[in-house]
Amino acid sequence: MKYFQTSSLIILVLIATPIQAAEIHDAVRAGDLELVMELIENNPSVVNERMERGYSPLHWAVNRRDTAITRFLIDHGTDLEARDADGDTPLHWTAYYNRLENCRLLIAAGADLNSLNNLQLTPLQAAIESANSGVARLLIQSGPGLNLSDFEDLNTFSAVSAGFTELVEHRLDNGEVDLLARGPEGVTLLHMAARSGIDDLLTLLLEKGISIDIQDNFGFTALHYAALWNRPETVELLVSRGGDLNLKDQAGKTALQIAWDNNILGIAYLLLELGAKDDAFEFNYSGDYFGLKKPGLQPKLFAPGFISTPHQVEFSGTFSPDGTEFYFTRRRFGPDQRVWYTRRDSDGSWTRPTTAPFSYDAAEYEPCFTRDGKRIYFGSQRPLPGEVTNNQTYDIWVSEKTADGWSEAQHVGGSMMYVSIARDGTMYVSQLNRPDPDAPVAIAKRMMQEDGSYGPFEVLSDSINFLINGAHPEISPDGSYLLYDGRDPDIGATTSDLFVSFLQPDGSWSKGVRIPEPVSTTGAGEITPRVSPDGKYLFYASFNRTMGTNYANIYWVSTEVIDRLRPDDTKRKASIWQRLFKKR
Repeated sequence: MKYFQTSSLIILVLIATPIQAAEIHDAVRAGDLELVMELIENNPSVVNERMERGYSPLHWAVNRRDTAITRFLIDHGTDLEARDADGDTPLHWTAYYNRLENCRLLIAAGADLNSLNNLQLTPLQAAIESANSGVARLLIQSGPGLNLSDFEDLNTFSAVSAGFTELVEHRLDNGEVDLLARGPEGVTLLHMAARSGIDDLLTLLLEKGISIDIQDNFGFTALHYAALWNRPETVELLVSRGGDLNLKDQAGKTALQIAWDNNILGIAYLLLELGAKDDAFEFNYSGDYFGLKKPGLQPKLFAPGFISTPHQVEFSGTFSPDGTEFYFTRRRFGPDQRVWYTRRDSDGSWTRPTTAPFSYDAAEYEPCFTRDGKRIYFGSQRPLPGEVTNNQTYDIWVSEKTADGWSEAQHVGGSMMYVSIARDGTMYVSQLNRPDPDAPVAIAKRMMQEDGSYGPFEVLSDSINFLINGAHPEISPDGSYLLYDGRDPDIGATTSDLFVSFLQPDGSWSKGVRIPEPVSTTGAGEITPRVSPDGKYLFYASFNRTMGTNYANIYWVSTEVIDRLRPDDTKRKASIWQRLFKKR
C-alpha cells in the first residue's frame, strides 16, 4: 500500500501554475464532468497541468474512482505516465488505492505496466504490497505473456496477497511451503488471505487443514484481519465456517472491538448481526502516562493495544502540558490517516482513543501543543479557506482551547509540516517546496512577531541541515536541544534515524549526533520525535519493529539517552536551564 513515509520523502519543486490549473484540479476533485469538459475545450493544455507534488488531473480522477472523467481525460490526450513526487503514475494509484475500473481504463489506453516509481515498484508490485488482489489479477492478466513461472521468486505471502491461488496451491501440494508457515510476527497464509479478501484461497487453506482460529504473535485471527481490513464477505465466510466471533487478541480485543476501535462501523454492525458479543472492553489504563512502567535506556512499545496497535501505523504522539490528553497520528491503511486522542477522566482512567474533536474528513496528522496547552497545531488536507474540496497539499492548521473544548481550526500556512513550539513562541518546522533543488526540504524556524503572527522561514545551519530528507524538528521543553530525523549521507543510511543538536553557549547549534542503538536502528526507520512536557521521556515512531517497513508504532525511552550525548561545554548550562525550567 502507498505510505507517505518520511524515510523516503521526496518533494517536487514546481513552478507556479496558472489559474486554469487550479480550476481543472478542483473540477476533477469535485467530480464536475461538465466543468472539466468546458475547461479542456477552452484550453486543451490544462488536461496535463500539474500542481504541487506533481499530481495531474488524471491522478485525481483515479483517486475519486471517477470513470467518466477518467475516460474523458484519456480521450483528450492526458499523459498516462504523469508522475507525482513519489514517482507514481495514475496506474500506480489504481494499484495502491484499489481502483479496479480505473485500472481497466488505463490499461486499455496503453498505460505502462512496467513503470517504476521511486521505490522501484511496478504497479503490480504496488498492488501486491497493498493487498489489492483484484487489481493485481487484472495487471497479471493484462501483461504480455505473464504466467506463474514469471513469479517463481515471489514470496508465498506476497503471492497470497496478489490472489495467486493456483501458485499457492502448487507450492503447498509440492511441499515447497508449509501450510503453517509463519511470516513476520507470526502471520500465516490464512491471515494474509483474510487481510486481502481472497476468499477462494482462504477456502483452499481451510480445506487443507489450517485452523480457522490460528493466531499470530499479536493474537490476531483471520477474523481480526478481515475486520481491520474491512472485508465483509470474508467476515461472513469465516463465521459460516466456524470462526470464533469472540476470540480475543493479546490486548484482550475481539474482532468486533477492533472494528469499533477503528470506526469500521459496517463491519462492527455485521459482526453484531452474526452474533458477536459487544462486551465493554476494559483498557485498565489510569494515572500519569497511563499508569505504565516508565522506560529507562531501553525503548519500550508505548501502551500496546491501546495506542500502539498491530498492523497499523502510529506516529507523532504527544501529551498535553497538563498530562490529561494524548494526541497521535494513526494511519490504518492506504490514505486513511487521522489525528486520534484519548483523555484522562476525573477518576484517572483514560478514554477509548478516537479521532480528535477538531477532525475533518481529510488526511490529518502530526499534532503539537503550545507550551501553555492553549493551542494545538496539526497538518491537514482539509479545504483551504473559501474552498469546498479537500486541499491537495498538507498545510498547517491550529485550534484553540476554549471553555467548550477545541475551537474550529484556523489555517496557518502551507509549505511546511511538523510544528514544534518553543517556550518563547518560536516555531520550528520542516519547510517544504524550497526553491533550492538540492535541498527542497529543510529544518527551519519562524519567529513570533509582536502581533502574534509568524515571520518568514529562517533555515537553520548546516550543523542541522546536513541530512538527506532531514525533517520533523522537536525543540526540547527547556530549549537546550533540538531533535529531528533524516538519513546520514556519510554512512550511506537508507532509512531515517533520530538526531540531536545541542544549543551552544554562543547560541549556535552543535553538529547533529545520531542517537545510537537501541533507539536508532540500522535499516529500520525512526521518525517524528516528541519530548514529554516534563522533559523526561522521548517518544518516537519506529518502523520495522512490528510487521516490517509498512507498519510503525510509537516507542518511548528515557531522555537520558539524549543527555549522555551532550558535549561537555553544554552540560553545565543545560543543568542550569533544567533547574530554571522546573521552577516555571
